[in-house]
Amino acid sequence: MKIRGLLLSAGVVFLVLGVGIVGLFPTSSESGRQAGTSPASLKAAELGGCKITALSVYFWRDWMPIVAHPGPDRGSPLYSKVKLLVDNSAGEAAELSFKALVFDENGQSYPATFSAQPDYQLLPKAVYESYSSLDEQGKKDALAKYHVIWDGAMKPGEVKELELLSHDGPYLPVGSRIHVEFTFTDPQGRSTTVKTPSDSINRTY
Repeated sequence: MKIRGLLLSAGVVFLVLGVGIVGLFPTSSESGRQAGTSPASLKAAELGGCKITALSVYFWRDWMPIVAHPGPDRGSPLYSKVKLLVDNSAGEAAELSFKALVFDENGQSYPATFSAQPDYQLLPKAVYESYSSLDEQGKKDALAKYHVIWDGAMKPGEVKELELLSHDGPYLPVGSRIHVEFTFTDPQGRSTTVKTPSDSINRTY
């Protein structure tokens, strides 16, 4: 009986020591959070065979000496940059439109206007090399002719990486975490929502 009691006591001691030692070392997920390297999962949705994936986000507010439309804290409205992959390799020709909402940590939504940035790589080499010498109308004509700015059209089998920018977001505090939800709609009235990873609002000067 004494031997059994001693063995049980030793087992309890080792168990307590083991729990204490494990507690000294963070798990792999905790280590990632502490190092700021916790990966954001990609968010994707499909609409009529067209797959839309949020690749990356970057949010910031600016405190340059001159800020257009400063808020009560004298900082700019929220600026947002989102990269999306639109993969229509398994879909038919599509005409897509979208609206966006910014969501804060409490689930409150705010409207924001996003526009696709020009992809100048779509210009033929000769046009690209002479683009800077064109007048404003010539530049507009070139952008329209070669579909440099995405207009929502997707050809069958086409894959596009889009960069969307917004400069009219809400005046949310720097450091707060937010995400964007894009609702895409096709001419048939079908829609799907793509939720980006969340990230903190940065401060620039």
